[in-house]
Amino acid sequence: MGSVPSSRSRGGLLEHPGWSAAVGAVAGVVGAVVLGVAGWLPSPSRPPLVAAPPDAAGAFVAAWQAHLLGNWSVDEVDQRTAATGATISFQIHHAQAPPDSLETGGGTVAARQGDEEVACGPGSTGTGYVCRSAPAPRSWQQDVALQMAGLRGAVLGPEAVFSVSADGPGCWTLSLRVPAATVSVLLGRGATYCLDPGTWALRSSVVHEDGAVDRVTTVVTHAPATPADLALPRGASA
Repeated sequence: MGSVPSSRSRGGLLEHPGWSAAVGAVAGVVGAVVLGVAGWLPSPSRPPLVAAPPDAAGAFVAAWQAHLLGNWSVDEVDQRTAATGATISFQIHHAQAPPDSLETGGGTVAARQGDEEVACGPGSTGTGYVCRSAPAPRSWQQDVALQMAGLRGAVLGPEAVFSVSADGPGCWTLSLRVPAATVSVLLGRGATYCLDPGTWALRSSVVHEDGAVDRVTTVVTHAPATPADLALPRGASA
């Protein structure tokens, strides 16, 4: 739902992909789901899409799972507009070929290379990157399960925090169905996500937060991701 973009850079309802920690607390079912997906593997040629109930929330959950399991590369523009009207924008490159992934933007790099995670920030001289790598705390399958558990808890069932409505082909709008004061600011205040049904990559998103609106627009997309799409940028090494 990302990408907020995650260390991934952005913030709000859904990251690419790391919103799961906040929403997982709402869901309260992460452990059971993690145990239930051992052995998930993506298709190298076509991302799987599980059969979805006809309702918008079920369809969105199924599409987001396909997004997380997909093999794709996108270049995006992220524009954040504050309540004062001030606007900043930056470019993001995001690619994944599970279990590998890469996201760069705003002078930072977040990557997964097999069972290793890599994080980079600007070098002390203002050029290049300073990187660190460490074993990933969870398997890729567990990360997907964590995110899906959080999403299901947020949009499905009587305790759902958000209602979901279809908003055109491949697009869904999430609206708060409970008082905003009862919802963590980490979850945002509503969002619209549009996915490309051919690749399940993100086409666009609008995430409403307290005091700001994040708009992400994909300008280049292709699938599957190539080794070049997933390579650390020049000046960055684990």
